[in-house]
Amino acid sequence: LARQKSVDKIEPVGDFFLHRWFDKVQNMGAADSWAQIGIVCFILFIGCLILFFFSKWIHLKKIGFYLGLVFLVLVIFANIFAGNQKDELINRKSAIVFAPTVTVKSSPDASGTDLFILHEGTKVSIKSKLGDWNEIEMEDGNVGWMPSKDMEII
Repeated sequence: LARQKSVDKIEPVGDFFLHRWFDKVQNMGAADSWAQIGIVCFILFIGCLILFFFSKWIHLKKIGFYLGLVFLVLVIFANIFAGNQKDELINRKSAIVFAPTVTVKSSPDASGTDLFILHEGTKVSIKSKLGDWNEIEMEDGNVGWMPSKDMEII
């Protein structure tokens, strides 16, 4: 709905399919949920290690070893997902242009080369910050610098 009211019509660049899958799985739970899953899988991993080291039967040793590997991989992925979710909550990287028109520059300086013009309501991603300037990236992949005062972080 907001994109329809924006003057700038920007076509997003498609993501690599593995990146989309990774994001979909990651967004299935919140950071706390992934942390809890990681803790449970770690406890199960420790149980599998105990089974592997202290079992007398080779069949149970194999089960403990292979299940332990599975739980270790799940612990690693759950922690990666939890960390990414936490990072998204703390470091907000999206912003909306609030100035009627903004000229995006090639460098963080008013004397930089003009790259393109953005209008009010356009969503951008913040890549970095230098003083009162933010390096932004558009959904179509265009990159440039604009003043911090002309945008609001969402």
